[in-house]
Amino acid sequence: MNVKKKCRQADWRAVGEMDARSGLKRSQYRSYQDKCHEVGVDVDTRLYLSGYEQGLKMYCTYETGYELGLNGKPLSVKCPEGSAKNFMRGYKSGKRLYQTRNY
Repeated sequence: MNVKKKCRQADWRAVGEMDARSGLKRSQYRSYQDKCHEVGVDVDTRLYLSGYEQGLKMYCTYETGYELGLNGKPLSVKCPEGSAKNFMRGYKSGKRLYQTRNY
């Protein structure tokens, strides 16, 4: 599928949700804007960001934080205030185990 067709057919809310669930930064939409603009298509930023916020709710959990820490992964996403504390608790717990294993 070519870029123009992808840009036109994209479900921007779903793309935003998937990006957040994958741990990509919120600014990821800018790369879509650049690519789609080159072929004369506008990205629905409002829908993308709405989906991104939904995806963060699924990403910013204790379990995800723990898994990232356990695997020595860096933090790339800023979680909302309501879930950041639990996410960071998981991350720190996983990171301690990661550091112990890789001492």
